[in-house]
Amino acid sequence: MFFKGLDHIEMMLNLPQTTPALQIPYFIPYLILPIGFGLISLRVIQDLYKQVKECGLKDTAFGIIFCLALASPLLFGFEMDALAWLFGYFAIFLVIGVPIAIALGLSGLATIIGAKTLPIDYVAQLAFTSIDSFPIMAIPFFIAAGVFMGAGGLSKRLLALADELLGSLYGGMHWQLLQPVCSLPPSAVLVLPPLRQLGH
Repeated sequence: MFFKGLDHIEMMLNLPQTTPALQIPYFIPYLILPIGFGLISLRVIQDLYKQVKECGLKDTAFGIIFCLALASPLLFGFEMDALAWLFGYFAIFLVIGVPIAIALGLSGLATIIGAKTLPIDYVAQLAFTSIDSFPIMAIPFFIAAGVFMGAGGLSKRLLALADELLGSLYGGMHWQLLQPVCSLPPSAVLVLPPLRQLGH
């Protein structure tokens, strides 16, 4: 995916286009593909190195043999129906304890490679276009804003202001904070500790 992302960047440099709103070159947003997949690859290598140190060479060799056996149908080009690839690999990944999100992604990738229904280049393009949405991009930025507010003390000051404005009303502070905590449970992490400090 890293190299497919680089191919996408090269295409964007050869055929320059700009975004309609900001008038920036399209290759800048597409940099997320090689940078993101490059960072993911580095993290995987780091985790694998740590795992090898913990497990030892014998268990590592067994793991490598198991992974090659698991990938052998793809490596040797067995012909199967796309549904067999998808549900077969998904079931295997669930049985061996792979998290569901990763099992979905890996079984989908195995289906694309094994069934040869889509070109693998399409996956890199699909990876970008699936996140090329303002509502989806707002989620991590909203979480980051909450973390910055909590670390900088802004959330404590906002809660102190809300306590000054609504604290004298019976249940005023609680009713004002109940709606965001119920609709966005991650905000409870930021709101509840300062509320306990204020005695609520």
